[in-house]
Amino acid sequence: MVSNEVEVRMPEVTPVFTADASELHFTSVPGRVSSPQTVTVTALGVDQDVTTATVEAPFEVSADGTEWSTKASVEGTEQRLMVRMGAMPEEGMTESEMVLSTPGAEDIIVSLREKWIRKRRFSRPLRPVLRIVIRKAR
Repeated sequence: MVSNEVEVRMPEVTPVFTADASELHFTSVPGRVSSPQTVTVTALGVDQDVTTATVEAPFEVSADGTEWSTKASVEGTEQRLMVRMGAMPEEGMTESEMVLSTPGAEDIIVSLREKWIRKRRFSRPLRPVLRIVIRKAR
């Protein structure tokens, strides 16, 4: 008697967990949040297709662009998270990190840098910086 059974052995898949950014820069004026930036995360062969992003204030993360917090989670193999800096009362600079984590893979660290600049107002018209004087030759 002949058997037609075939045994297939698949090699173990190495998990892939990457982000399309390693550093984000933000600029805003005091009292206003910055424009958000999007980070795309790829998670393949991991224990769960859930990525959690954690930041420290004044930074904020969101999975949908509506609800902002210091922690957000997204699901799927290609995930998008939004990051922004929250409103600050005065100008200055700060640096922090966003930690991206998923079960079964090493955490990803994204550097965050922000700068608040004071909005400049001019109370009088600008004067020309360059003056051209033409004189007649004697």
